[in-house]
Amino acid sequence: CEMCIRDRGYNRAATLSYWWLDSQLDLSETQSQQVRADLDELHRWHRREALPRYAGVLLSWEQLARQDLNAGQACEHFEAARAQLLQIAERSARPLAQLGQTVSPAQREHLQRQHAMDNQRFREDFVDAPRFGLDKRVKRLTDRLGMCYGRLEPAQRQLVQDHLARGSFDGNIALAERERRQADVLQTITAIQANPAQGPALVRAVVQRAVDSPAVRYRTASRQWQREGCELVAALHNSSS
Repeated sequence: CEMCIRDRGYNRAATLSYWWLDSQLDLSETQSQQVRADLDELHRWHRREALPRYAGVLLSWEQLARQDLNAGQACEHFEAARAQLLQIAERSARPLAQLGQTVSPAQREHLQRQHAMDNQRFREDFVDAPRFGLDKRVKRLTDRLGMCYGRLEPAQRQLVQDHLARGSFDGNIALAERERRQADVLQTITAIQANPAQGPALVRAVVQRAVDSPAVRYRTASRQWQREGCELVAALHNSSS
């Protein structure tokens, strides 16, 4: 089972990332060759440089797994995981900027259509659905938690259900942030093509705005959602056998 997960996940990360980029931009043959090479290089770097750091993080998590957690400890580990993702974004800045230089008008239109379809699905699932898609949110979260803890007991599933039902999630706020980020990406592509020398800096800036949104309403809400998530993870962890 462990080998299966490793093969389907980490070892295929470059391929899965390529498929996602291709779905968003409908890459040309020339772009495809460069993107595949860049993703392969990123994966080699990650295996060589980042995995040893991950080993230390996982060791600390292993120690924590033997004791109860509080919400603050859970949040600390969320922040550590986010820091790891930002390192990947930093390493990706230059190749993403180079890709941005080559995006054609037709590809921009393709990307906008993808955004529209993704947003429609999100609206149906998490805005228009009862209680902002509570049932779907419960299923997604229990599936993800089950990857760490194994099959959840009925009482634990109820814990997740109750916690999310009491939570402050608002699909309208989340959708508005999705649309802001999508517009930001399109504007950044335009800026990169107007000033290629600034491309990597522009990519870093758009990533930073995704991490720390300039939208005050979303930034305030997301911090509350994170606190609620930390409380839920701690409660579920402490209920585990």
